[in-house]
Amino acid sequence: MPRKRKSDPSLYAWDEENMKAAVMAHLKDGMPIRTAATLHAVQKSTLSRYCKAYSASADKEQVAFHFTPCYDVKKVFSSEMEDSLESYILLSS
Repeated sequence: MPRKRKSDPSLYAWDEENMKAAVMAHLKDGMPIRTAATLHAVQKSTLSRYCKAYSASADKEQVAFHFTPCYDVKKVFSSEMEDSLESYILLSS
């Protein structure tokens, strides 16, 4: 039976300042993505995705660019539906 690798949660924990610094180091200073990712403690693939999104946005949008994940895209239920489902589950239990 193959062993399952334990994932390290510290690899996925990054904050907005680290991501912004890593993106700026790659795009403005010309640092390679792997080096910027290890220096600022973010994942290489995540940094690559944020670099592409930042460079694709216009100049005015770059000022207001958010370096945080947007989990609203992956939502299944709206907030109202979640509240009604929660109240139903609490009522039925």
